[in-house]
Amino acid sequence: MATKATKVDVIEILADFIEVYPGTKISARGLAKYADCLVEYNVEDVEKAMYSLLRKSRYFPTIADICEEIRGKKKYTPENGYI
Repeated sequence: MATKATKVDVIEILADFIEVYPGTKISARGLAKYADCLVEYNVEDVEKAMYSLLRKSRYFPTIADICEEIRGKKKYTPENGYI
């Protein structure tokens, strides 16, 4: 069963990825906004989306980019993630 993301989970994932995008500057308030919008997803799905976007994007993804990447999978349910 997939693990529902918490704000701390999302911020930790994003902080790791910020390191690989040179010049990216996101404030604590900015990270909190990302977290507010991404807690509806599962931890695994947020991380998978970030890895996928890392391979495609030259710039740190927006909230919309991450949500679209997650929703672009087959079938998403909050309880099970992508099935």
